[in-house]
Amino acid sequence: MKILITGSAGFIGGHLLKALQKQGKHRFLGVDKKFGTDITNPQKLVPVVRKMLGIPDLIVHLAAQTSRRNSLSNPAQTAVDNILGQPVFVIWRDIGKRG
Repeated sequence: MKILITGSAGFIGGHLLKALQKQGKHRFLGVDKKFGTDITNPQKLVPVVRKMLGIPDLIVHLAAQTSRRNSLSNPAQTAVDNILGQPVFVIWRDIGKRG
């Protein structure tokens, strides 16, 4: 199974990466702002995912706003990032497109 993990530098994402690595059964790619990967920019992320992983069978969306200050100053964007994960669905759709 090919797995894309967003928020892979966080507590849960990091542990998930270690567990998948230990299992050795799946191909996976972890993306996170701390690694210089921004999931809110599908135009940049989609080619990277296609090249490194192909079309994922599963996306585990763990990316979230970690700054309390940013969450309070921009609650609408925080809801999109943390709850809806809209960019992740755009990425999944676009990765599956041919071309």
